[in-house]
Amino acid sequence: MSEIMEIRQQVRLNQWSAMVQEREDSGLSVEAFCKQAGIAPKTYYYRLRRLREATIRQAQSGAVQATMPQPELVQY
Repeated sequence: MSEIMEIRQQVRLNQWSAMVQEREDSGLSVEAFCKQAGIAPKTYYYRLRRLREATIRQAQSGAVQATMPQPELVQY
């Protein structure tokens, strides 16, 4: 993967991580949060799955960066 694509993916994961954290902090259900944010619940769960996969890949490779906020695995 090119450096630009890696950076782009990292930015996207950071944005999705912030979205998941915002939903958790709001106390809203996924459905209510998604309605308020204007996204489909399917999109929310897709992003959550991609965050979990990225976290697993980073943990397996030992490449977890100290500067990147780590997404938390959320049970639903």
